[in-house]
Amino acid sequence: MTDQTKQPKQPVIRKGQRKPYAKATRQQIELRIETAAVLRDLGFSKREIHSVFRQRYGVEWRQADRYMTRARAEKACSPLRFHHIFTPSRLLRSLAGQ
Repeated sequence: MTDQTKQPKQPVIRKGQRKPYAKATRQQIELRIETAAVLRDLGFSKREIHSVFRQRYGVEWRQADRYMTRARAEKACSPLRFHHIFTPSRLLRSLAGQ
């Protein structure tokens, strides 16, 4: 049986890239989508959200935009999905990456 604990992957520079890149796990992606939804609902501008994502997660503008698009789409499909994250502690944990 293989060890199912996942270690963070080391960033790799692939052909056509300028910077090292490590793909986010599904859990990290979900957390980032929730973070984007919360920041948008708190009234952060698109520019401010991009800034938070660049500083906190080290993602480029386009990737932050994808997270915001997915958050908007998921909220439209299921408005109650994010009801549990409208707490200050959840927002802080989300931004802290926990």
